[in-house]
Amino acid sequence: ESGLSMARIFSDGMVLQRNEPIHIYGFANSGETVTVTLAGNTATATAVDGEWEVNLPALPATKGLTLEVACGDDTLTFNSVDVGEVLVVSGQSNAQYMMYQLEDWDEISKVVDTVKNVRVYAETSTWNMHPSDYGYGTWIAGNSANLLLKGPVNGNVSAVGYVAAMKIATELGPDVTVALI
Repeated sequence: ESGLSMARIFSDGMVLQRNEPIHIYGFANSGETVTVTLAGNTATATAVDGEWEVNLPALPATKGLTLEVACGDDTLTFNSVDVGEVLVVSGQSNAQYMMYQLEDWDEISKVVDTVKNVRVYAETSTWNMHPSDYGYGTWIAGNSANLLLKGPVNGNVSAVGYVAAMKIATELGPDVTVALI
């Protein structure tokens, strides 16, 4: 029986960093061979102590890819994978001020919905008392409907982080997806 699995950040709608080697990793039974394929590039690894990792070549900004991870008879397929810019926001208390808390939300939401190339990985493990190698988040579109939601998995998106992502997305144009983690 295969033990193939991956952290939740590897899921449909994920965004990988452009112009840098692409690091993919996960879990499998020790000794099993894992094959990873993205945009015509393939890499293999053997799981050691239940973990594996591969590096794929850097890619330019690209949209709509499929990432396949295979091990024995098991295959994980991730769709709507984009390669673009990835921003990570963490650490400062001001990063915890959420989009839905903004006083000017009505005006800001109109601008938010004009920028179509932002995705957000809404990580929800901040106060979780049960650590997990898999994480607790999910990828969501960076639109006003999602940013207004409160609570785990939906929303809880940093206002500082999102405004930065939106500015970069506007500057880079619609062909480059910008991700906020």
